[in-house]
Amino acid sequence: KLVFYGGQDRHAYEVNGVKKKGVTTILGRLDKPGLKFWYVEKALEWAKSHEQALKEGKIELSKVLDEAATAADKELKAAGEIGTRAHEWIDAWIKASARDRLLMPVSQDEKVGNAIRAWFQWVRDNKVEFVESELPVYSEKYDYCGTIDFIAKIHGKLWLGDVKTSKKNKRTGTGI
Repeated sequence: KLVFYGGQDRHAYEVNGVKKKGVTTILGRLDKPGLKFWYVEKALEWAKSHEQALKEGKIELSKVLDEAATAADKELKAAGEIGTRAHEWIDAWIKASARDRLLMPVSQDEKVGNAIRAWFQWVRDNKVEFVESELPVYSEKYDYCGTIDFIAKIHGKLWLGDVKTSKKNKRTGTGI
């Protein structure tokens, strides 16, 4: 028996009363070399954007270095909050009745709203019919759990979906 506890930020899984690791925990332990380069890029961007203030003595070097070191963390946290809010809205929309969907206001936050509008565009363009959302699953073979964001019929075929937000995707032209 699979039991899921918690919500979006913190959650846990149990199978027959035994705690199990989730796929996010397992993937979080993997090295992500691309992310390291992104962190360096963000630190350099922040430092360069304050170069003139440093030259003019309006800011000290230690402050520039300290802020540059945390610039990526701040951007990642802000992006995560946008993604979480968009994901929660999308999940509620999938679960809502057709009537209630029409009454759901899109977020007033520009970035969250953009993600939701990109979602709508993708749903329309691909004639998506949702079957299920936020479905906890367990792999006996690999002994870990996860949550499928949605199951849907897309162009007549059944798909498992994972909602992700990002800046505009070069391939799809959307941020979702």
